[in-house]
Amino acid sequence: MKHVSFLLAFFICACCCDVFAQQPEFDSLTTSFRKYGNSYFGEKIFLHTDRSSYLTGETLWFKAYRVDATGNRMIDWSKIVYVEILDKNNASVLQAKFLLDKNGAEGSLFLPASLASGNYVLRAYTNWMKNAGDDFFFHQAITILNPFIPLEVVQHSAADPSQYDIQFFPEGGDLVYGLESVVGVRAVDKTGNGIAASGVVLDANDTVARFSAKQFGLAKFSFTPKVNHVYHVIITDKQNKQYRHTLPAPKAEGYVMQVSESDDGKINVLVRSTNQNSESIYLLGHTRQTLKVQQRGVMQNGVAKFELERAALGTGISVFTIFDARLQPVCERLYFKKPEEKLNVTVTGNPYLTKTRERVTLDLFFDNKRDTLRDGVFSLAVYQLDSLDLPTQNIRDYIWLTSDLAGVIENPAYYFGPDSPELAENTDNLMLTNGWRRLNWDAVRSNKTQNEFLPEIGGHLIYGQVMEKESGKPADRIPVYLTLMGSPINTYISQAQSGRLLFETEPIVGNRSIIAQADPANANQYKLQLDDPFFTKAAFSAPEFSLTTRQTIALEQRSIHMQVQNLFYGPSGMDEAKYPFSAFYGKPDESYQLDDYTRFPTLEEVMREYVPGVRVKKKKDEFHLSIIDQANKLSFSDDPLVLVDGVPIFSIDRLMEIDPLKLKQLDVIKRKYYLNAMAYDGIVSFTSYKGDLAGYQPPEQALLMNYKGLEAKRQFFSPYYSPEKNVAETLPDARRVLFWTTGTLEDVNHRVAFFTSDIAGEYRIVIQVLTSEGLPGSYSTTFVVK
Repeated sequence: MKHVSFLLAFFICACCCDVFAQQPEFDSLTTSFRKYGNSYFGEKIFLHTDRSSYLTGETLWFKAYRVDATGNRMIDWSKIVYVEILDKNNASVLQAKFLLDKNGAEGSLFLPASLASGNYVLRAYTNWMKNAGDDFFFHQAITILNPFIPLEVVQHSAADPSQYDIQFFPEGGDLVYGLESVVGVRAVDKTGNGIAASGVVLDANDTVARFSAKQFGLAKFSFTPKVNHVYHVIITDKQNKQYRHTLPAPKAEGYVMQVSESDDGKINVLVRSTNQNSESIYLLGHTRQTLKVQQRGVMQNGVAKFELERAALGTGISVFTIFDARLQPVCERLYFKKPEEKLNVTVTGNPYLTKTRERVTLDLFFDNKRDTLRDGVFSLAVYQLDSLDLPTQNIRDYIWLTSDLAGVIENPAYYFGPDSPELAENTDNLMLTNGWRRLNWDAVRSNKTQNEFLPEIGGHLIYGQVMEKESGKPADRIPVYLTLMGSPINTYISQAQSGRLLFETEPIVGNRSIIAQADPANANQYKLQLDDPFFTKAAFSAPEFSLTTRQTIALEQRSIHMQVQNLFYGPSGMDEAKYPFSAFYGKPDESYQLDDYTRFPTLEEVMREYVPGVRVKKKKDEFHLSIIDQANKLSFSDDPLVLVDGVPIFSIDRLMEIDPLKLKQLDVIKRKYYLNAMAYDGIVSFTSYKGDLAGYQPPEQALLMNYKGLEAKRQFFSPYYSPEKNVAETLPDARRVLFWTTGTLEDVNHRVAFFTSDIAGEYRIVIQVLTSEGLPGSYSTTFVVK
């Protein structure tokens, strides 16, 4: 008996040692995750647009809100936001860049007549956000209509089942033979909207489960797959049409998980496995890369249970990951926690009913029930409603929900509604059908992440590559010069690393010409190429476009209003952005306005006669320049960096061929100058009158191209009607967007005023707000103009 007891005790001890052996490794994993979370830094962009439908010839106005992806707080990080409009083929038809500051960005896009009628996708992102991919860019569907191209009226017909998108998502990631699993269902039509459908799950001819997709086409069912059985789903839509789908093939071995919530604020996580041995199992939960939950459990007879407090999780999307005894991720699940704190937006002065050309005054108040908020930003739009408008999302829904989910979420505001069993079930279905993130845990353990794109915290980052012409192989350690033509002078240098080039420039305003050239010593051996700064991949598609008879009437009315407005008032005025940038080398040691001196016929005479700090020499019948170092009064031994309109000229003989009468200014740097990894014996920089290189032709191997810089700001047009009528007030006023403005929350309240136009109808006021601490708020109401 003692012998049996001893063996039993030994067996129990061995099992316990196996169970607890991995605890230090799990502690190490959680420590690594904390370090990863602390070092992780992401950005989110939200655009508030003045409306969602436009005509060609109109202007799209927007405010860009920018927060960090972990805490949703306002940040001052990237300086450039990229905004694009993509067509139904995911081709970019309009691209622009805007300057970001601590309050985000304000911008506008003029919609040219070259755009065809249809639904488009408006997307926005920073260079740093490219590392996360297009799934986590800002996306919004917009409608653009070209009234000058005849449109076909589409009669809506019954939905085509062949164009339904039906997907199945096993909870945790996989189906496993012999383990009961919950499966999420997502059924949408070609527009991305959910369909009302019911389904049965069949094993051969036996029904093993049923489900009904009602809200947004989401549903779930549970069943236990049997070995060597194949499962099919028969879907029946509301037209009683049926079609067949096959479920994902189950695995022979593995894990499944089920997440449920109790009324007392507890979250229960059940894990099942085909492995019946006693072994450790681990749960890690995080909210946007911030660790919130870490627990160890024990698999007993293939089952383990975890219980955690809902209050321990952060607001928004959290991720639960299950690790096996070898600390490999085996299951994952998303969970959504609604925000408890609310930002209240109160508006007084809303007229509800007013007349044309009447003044409307609104007072805006922002608070969170405890304090009046004074640190943050807001934007406000007032526009006429009609049948052409598409649904839009507000900043609260985006920050807390949709920005952390891949794909299109139908009516995200629904998930912030009053608590109810139906809402809880539909929210759970949404989390089920948004897949497994599959975080790179190897990168977490090593705390090393490979980011292809750097943040643009100073200005534009221009990427490129240099290759050997004959072999096509990447070149290494080849200096390449890049010049942005125009004023001020901007010249940059990059040494190729495995063929890749990176130029860090100042913010570039407007369209500029670029000249890039390799070091002339071996320039003929290399080929240069600059990358497209815009993201070239697209994960979202615009919803299908159709036009009803009612919408055609609305289009005709809007077209007349748009043409009248443009005829009498023209496009909105432009305020050119001002940037106090000087030449890249700063203040020169000597500067010459050449018109102040005798104009000699050759540049050699100019340099010899009145530029004493630069000596002209000839060696072996070739011209050379030598600058006298202002520090020790000795001549440098090598030629300086010579520029004309910022373009390097490596042959002094070519420089001397330039007509000096075409040159306006000469700057001299009389000291050692360091540009990135290169050192130069001073700088001699000429500026021409016309910015045309004074007739100098760059080498034929140089790369010349246009570069699109930052857009200048436009001023939104809002008329003022005085009690005493003047001539301007006799002109028609066909504005549909009555008002658009942005501001900060520095004041306790904000008063805005605008005048209605000549267009009667129903108008909507929309306000988006974000505090510096990341608390979002929205407000929407309507009024009628008679």
